[in-house]
Amino acid sequence: MRHPHWPRLGYRREVLILLPLAMLLLVLLSSFTLFAFRSAIGLLIEERQEEASILARRLAASIPPTTLPDQLELR
Repeated sequence: MRHPHWPRLGYRREVLILLPLAMLLLVLLSSFTLFAFRSAIGLLIEERQEEASILARRLAASIPPTTLPDQLELR
């Protein structure tokens, strides 16, 4: 079912066409993967910082309030 006007390509010609296309596709896919990974790492860092902040607030709230020493006690 070939089109009658299209000449058949040889292996060398197919490689000259398909290899650059495959390399371009590989570069695009790897770039997308890299940017998705960097974005995921950034979101993970933000999430961990928020969890640490919540834990620090809980810990600070659980410590009983004390009065600060005055200057005489510090001397």
